[in-house]
Parts: sequence; C-alpha cells; structure tokens
Amino acid sequence: MRILVRSILTCMTAILFLCLDFSTPASVFTLEARSSGPTGFLKVNTEPEGASLEVDSGEKGMSPAILEVPAGPRKIKLSKDGYRFESKEVVVPAEGIVRVQVKLSPLSSSSPASTVREGRGKDQAEMVLIPGGESVREAGEGRFKKVVLKPFWIDKVEVTNAQYARFMQETNHPKPAYWDDPAFNQPQLPVVGVSWADASAYARWAGKRLPSEGEWVMAAGGEDRRTFPWGSSWGADRCNSTGSQDGFEGPAPVGKFPLGASPYGVMDMAGNVWEWLAYEPSPDASPDSGTRIGKGGSWANSQEQARISSKAKGNVTLSDCIIGFRCAMDAD
Repeated sequence: MRILVRSILTCMTAILFLCLDFSTPASVFTLEARSSGPTGFLKVNTEPEGASLEVDSGEKGMSPAILEVPAGPRKIKLSKDGYRFESKEVVVPAEGIVRVQVKLSPLSSSSPASTVREGRGKDQAEMVLIPGGESVREAGEGRFKKVVLKPFWIDKVEVTNAQYARFMQETNHPKPAYWDDPAFNQPQLPVVGVSWADASAYARWAGKRLPSEGEWVMAAGGEDRRTFPWGSSWGADRCNSTGSQDGFEGPAPVGKFPLGASPYGVMDMAGNVWEWLAYEPSPDASPDSGTRIGKGGSWANSQEQARISSKAKGNVTLSDCIIGFRCAMDAD
C-alpha cells in the first residue's frame, strides 16, 4: 500500500488528455429549461422497454417516460444493451405534446462473433479479427464522423510488462518510467510509463502498428455507437476505473474484467490505462506540436473518461503511470 501511494503521488499529470399508450405506466421527468420560456411534453415509448433515454445529452431515465421539456427542437438518444443506438430529432410545441415510438434493432447475432488467433506478431500476442465496416465517432458539438474501415487485427488485451521486457531485451530499448516500481512492474500488468514513441517502437518491432482512432472505436463498440464497450449503462464492476468497487487501487492484470468485453471480445477498452493511438492529421493531433491522442480512460479516471467517445491529448514524449497501449495490424 505504501509503495502504491508513493507511486501514485509521483505520477505525472494525466494526459490532457415513440406513441405512448396511456395505459402503460410511465415515469415522469422534468428537463431543466435553459430559460423561463414555454415548455411542452415528450411521450416516449420503446420496444422493448427499459431503454436509457437522453434528451439534449442529458440522461433522463428509462423508457417509457413522459418528459416536460423546453419548447423547440430537441435531440433524443435511446440505447439499450444488446440493441443498436437510435436517435431522433423532434420539435416540441409550446404547451403541446410530441409522441415518439421507437422499435430498437437488436445487434446482429454475428456481431459478437470474431476470430481470435494466438501467436500473431513477434510478441506472439492473442489478437482479435475485427470485420470491416463503418466506424462512427464523435466529432464535437453533437456531430459524428463516419469512417469506412477494412478488416484488421487488434490485440485482445493491452501490452503487458512481460511482453515489453522481451522487446527491451532484443532491442536494448530504454526501460519505461515505473519499470522498477513493484506497484506497476508485475508481469501481467499493462506496461505503463511509455511515451508515444516507445509504443510506436514496440509496435514496429512486433511487426504491427498502433490502431487508428476509427479502428479503436470499432473494436471497442462495434457499429452501434454504444457508450461503453459492454453497452449503454455504467458498470463499476466491468472495468478498472477510479474508486474501490472494481477491487484495484492501481492498474489491474490484463483481462480481469470479462463482463466489460467489447462486442468482439476485446478486453480492457474502458479503464485500466489510456491507450496511445496512431497519428492521424486532425485538430486533436498535430505533427508540429507533437500532440497525440489516447483513448479508454484509466484506473485513476472516472466513468466519463471511460466512455468510448472520450479522448485525451498528450505530447509524444509524455510518459505516465496511467498510459499504456495495444497494437493492431492489417488483416491478411
């Protein structure tokens, strides 16, 4: 415990990084109006019931529901574990009623099916084959960006200290920060204290590369824009994040949270350690500034950072006890 506390204190700053049947019981919520202007009502029903309901990005309970909301255009988001994300845009009249009915589409029975193969790359890591498809990620201010991906492989778990030790032995690459700290250097813990350059060097040695943001999002949530790898609702026992409910005060051995697996069976994509991504020209990552992107949150972050949509920014030289990585490679 003393070692871990000392280690945490010495860590660097984290990376800047819907017609409703009136006979159906429904919860009634009031959405805080942004002004003292007129309001109207939304009556929302889903098939099946029990979908998480958000209006203008504010969580408002489960369907079926009756909501009093500010009059005007409203954005509705509906999500349920095992079903595809649905969204609607409606205009609520002052003192009027808008009825919304949505039939949620179940995820394809083939979506979770994936090919897992051991011994890929020089590090002999277990990797998961992710089928090609359309990856959708948030682009800020309620906008989404679609990217069409070819099939690719991605490490089932984050790169471990045991794997990184072999890389250092064969290449004489310098050891990362915290390598001599017992709180972080156990063989099955994810390697931490690695810069973007360190992660890239390992990937090249293994005959792989770092995943793109689109690939990472696809591997974490499939094509249905889910909030977390396992679905839409937070589960403190499904990943290693801040707090004691997950049973770990620091990083956890990789693969410890099977209930938190993605639709394809990829592990630890929420919490445990932030994961460096490949460089892609964007406002978030600049070659001139040396800025790079990380995804996934860490053991020291809250559920907000564990969302698939969350990202963090850091300089290529940044190394921290909450930063690690996993690798990807093109499909054969």
